[in-house]
Amino acid sequence: MVRWSLTGSALGQKGAKKGSLSQYVEEAAQRASFEETVDSVQERNSRYSEEEIEESINEAIRETRAASRS
Repeated sequence: MVRWSLTGSALGQKGAKKGSLSQYVEEAAQRASFEETVDSVQERNSRYSEEEIEESINEAIRETRAASRS
């Protein structure tokens, strides 16, 4: 769990519009969530070689294209 302690100066602006702080927090939370997801996927995929991953991607593309043509 992440805890935040923010003040208006976190925005780097004086006289920020209403809602700016909540938008800043939302964007920061989304960024942290994205980075956590990337780390998780990289860790999960570390056991596979680059060639295995690329072949899996290419196979999925071939299957998708074949399904869309039928």
